[in-house]
Amino acid sequence: MDGNNMNNNYSEYSYEANGTYEVVEQKSNALAIVSLVTGILSIVCCCVPIASWITGAAGIVCGVLGMKRCEKIGMARIGMILGIVGVVLGFIMFIINLVLTFSGEGLDSYYYY
Repeated sequence: MDGNNMNNNYSEYSYEANGTYEVVEQKSNALAIVSLVTGILSIVCCCVPIASWITGAAGIVCGVLGMKRCEKIGMARIGMILGIVGVVLGFIMFIINLVLTFSGEGLDSYYYY
């Protein structure tokens, strides 16, 4: 049997692909995820003020950009808020370290020799 007769004889197993397919674009907001991760890192790194400022600023910027690009802004907003909190905590830790350094009341004065 040749190919033409095979299609006619076994028509019960053949099919036609006339349908159109619609590709659904999955909207994952990578900037929101980056904002959330860097916001959490800014709080974790608050004892090192410069690291807290850098990661907090990255969290704020990525959060703002993430809110502009996608309708679902939950993670981006939380990342931005955590970035702000991390920057503020880093600033507070910087002030505390500065005061303790110049007041002479460092951590060494609390140890009894």
